[in-house]
Amino acid sequence: MSDTTQTITVDTPGVTYTATVTNATGCVSAPATKTIPLEGSTVPVLDWKTTTATASNGDKIFYETTLLAGTATSYEWTQDGTKLSATTSSTTITFPATGTSSIIKVKATNPCGTSAEITKTVVLSPLCPTPTVTAATATTLSTVAGIGVAAKVNVASGNQQTYQWYTNTTAATTGGTAITGATSATVTYTPATTAAAGTVYLYCVVTNGCTPTTPVASPVFTVTVTANPAALTLGSGTFAGKTCFDINKSNDGANCGTTVARTATMTNFATLPAQPYVFTASATGVKSNLRFVVIDELGAVQSTDADTKAVPGTVANSQVVTLTVTYKTTLSDVGGLIYGRTTDQAVNVKIYAIYFDGSKDVSVPLNIKIQDCACCGAYIAAGVWKNFMCHNLGADQTLDPKVPAQGLLGKYWVYGQKVSVTDGGNFRLDNGNTAWARTAAYPVKAPNDPCPDGYHVPTKAEWAGVVANNTFVRVGTWTSSATQTVLTAMAKFGEQLYFPAAGYMLSGANLGYVNNNANYLAADGPLNNVVPALNFGTSYAPSASGGGLAGQFSVRCMEQ
Repeated sequence: MSDTTQTITVDTPGVTYTATVTNATGCVSAPATKTIPLEGSTVPVLDWKTTTATASNGDKIFYETTLLAGTATSYEWTQDGTKLSATTSSTTITFPATGTSSIIKVKATNPCGTSAEITKTVVLSPLCPTPTVTAATATTLSTVAGIGVAAKVNVASGNQQTYQWYTNTTAATTGGTAITGATSATVTYTPATTAAAGTVYLYCVVTNGCTPTTPVASPVFTVTVTANPAALTLGSGTFAGKTCFDINKSNDGANCGTTVARTATMTNFATLPAQPYVFTASATGVKSNLRFVVIDELGAVQSTDADTKAVPGTVANSQVVTLTVTYKTTLSDVGGLIYGRTTDQAVNVKIYAIYFDGSKDVSVPLNIKIQDCACCGAYIAAGVWKNFMCHNLGADQTLDPKVPAQGLLGKYWVYGQKVSVTDGGNFRLDNGNTAWARTAAYPVKAPNDPCPDGYHVPTKAEWAGVVANNTFVRVGTWTSSATQTVLTAMAKFGEQLYFPAAGYMLSGANLGYVNNNANYLAADGPLNNVVPALNFGTSYAPSASGGGLAGQFSVRCMEQ
């Protein structure tokens, strides 16, 4: 086309137009060009697509526009003269809690210009809904002093609602004390570490942001608080069971052992989630009101039968009570809670047997470790890995087995005795005693073997395998003294198995040679006045040669 006017009107996208100017003497200017964009050549024309002209104070309503012509590269929304953050064709409008109307405006822009602003005047009604508040978690909860427990509510008919949680001394939804910072649908209530046993009540008040409104309280959550058993005096009796689990899903090799070697001792929680823990009361003394407390901060436990296994009255001497802890079947899942965790990253579950000893509550603890790594163990032959108990028999199992502490010494035994000399067992024996030996009649574990279910005393050959197939390192402060009794020295075999340099006892009373040496009894019986044992010292390398008949030595149990 050609035109000789100063201006022309064009509407064909993608076309390039060229213009020149000729003056009166016939001189022609350089050409000027303009290409009409393909994406559109008109100013946007907007209309409402999703809209409403009425709302209640405090409502949140979705609004959307549509283009009748042109395109848009950006949008600008305002509400009652205030620019909103929205820059697209739709947004959610929050209406004020008071007032009778609200004006919404929006316009769109593209390279050709800005559209005419479209307006929606919304008539507001003071019809503020009353929220309905229900419990989203169980309303009967339990925890231990110092450990948090979560409660949650659900809200229907909410409108810019706020939350405030309260504690109370009675099961009422008035008169409580506001919990600072507890202003969401979920609260984690954590009683003080020193809190005494008792009951605390929680409730949440929900208030809609519109007016007029009526605050509504949730159902009451009843929280039973148990005094922290870690603060209780150590009781007597024994508490035994599997204290370390390896799911064997990753961490192949290095300090965790190979996945092939770990297969025989791994735990598959999908098929074996229930684990027994056996408490055997002491043979003497006052005992009553036995109960069990499980502290599971990371959520590894599905359930326990602690309520049904409690003994509210007198506990008989040597009474046996078995607690069953059922772990979650998902613990063995790839990518789950335990996957990839080494020994230092293990999930810990603490189990306490608590009873009244006539003057106070006392506790007997177990510390459970769940990991994706071989449990306290070592090689007993090339490529053959075995799990061991992390602690000496009779030691405080809540202590870190790698850090010297007096509670790691444990108790001392004479070979063949079911009861330690610490607990009154015999402290003399003769050659030929084979009460712990594994024989054709007892191929797995002898009747007098003192180790808990699932474990037995290692043989002399197995101790020799530990010595031959693992690097030995002395840790801590060793001495040549015969009189020290406070533990400062440890021995490490490989990367996962630590032993206190526990010395030995004589005549069931005289402890000595702590930090100087140690003897860990073997299942084989004594011969030629020597009791087979793993031994090591400050001045000699480890071996499985053993110790003299007169000594009472340590016991470390190996998984069957």
